[in-house]
Amino acid sequence: MPLPFLPAPGQGALGIRAKENNREILAMLGKINDPDSLVRAQAERAFLKTIDSGCHIPVGLRSEVNGRTLHLEAAEFSESGERVCSSTKEADITQAADSGAGIAYELLQARANS
Repeated sequence: MPLPFLPAPGQGALGIRAKENNREILAMLGKINDPDSLVRAQAERAFLKTIDSGCHIPVGLRSEVNGRTLHLEAAEFSESGERVCSSTKEADITQAADSGAGIAYELLQARANS
């Protein structure tokens, strides 16, 4: 069930780094990796990198995976909490990073045109 609000991008994602030649550790990590969470994290990280908002611009991003489809809903808000601009996007899960960056570009363009 979707949340009744758009959360901050990247919340709840856990990243673990390992040496690419450490097969034992990589095998353990493979057992706990959730493929849908990885797709969502890739999209959300690309969104954050592209929008470059840090903590200065209130943005929200909801990402959901349904089968092979990634659904993104993003919005920028005013200081009073009103939606300034928003966008939605659907793409194949193999395009997660491109989709995250793409929806960020859409918000940046909407901001520039307002």
